[in-house]
Amino acid sequence: MCVANQDLSGIRPDSFTPSRSLLEWRRRVKSEYMRLRQLKRLKKVDKVKSLFMSNRQKIELQTNLLNTEWSKLRIQAIPVSTFSGSLANKKMCAVEFGFPEFNSQAIPMKPLSTVAGIPFMYSWSPLQHNFMKVQPLRTIITVCS
Repeated sequence: MCVANQDLSGIRPDSFTPSRSLLEWRRRVKSEYMRLRQLKRLKKVDKVKSLFMSNRQKIELQTNLLNTEWSKLRIQAIPVSTFSGSLANKKMCAVEFGFPEFNSQAIPMKPLSTVAGIPFMYSWSPLQHNFMKVQPLRTIITVCS
């Protein structure tokens, strides 16, 4: 029996082919779902932007407040740092003022860490004269006749 020549349209019911209205509803649902996802994403972006701007305004207000306080104090800020070892062997840098109401300020000097050190092979050191002494060779020429 040859199945290839038979007409199968009568065997397949219409329930297997999706109707036009079902395809239309699927398209509508998918587009609405994508629209809702986009709205959710845009709301999240707007929330992040608003939080960023509010934080920025708070930081600017606090910075302006601190700047006005520091300008009223008329002092020189010295950064506090941790020291390793004793301070006895460190040079001190002092700032003295001509006005009696200002106290002198002093801080230990530290080497710059950004400057690269000179490798020891290129440093200035006396040359060691370990040259081999070249002794002249004495050759005796004998003339034989």
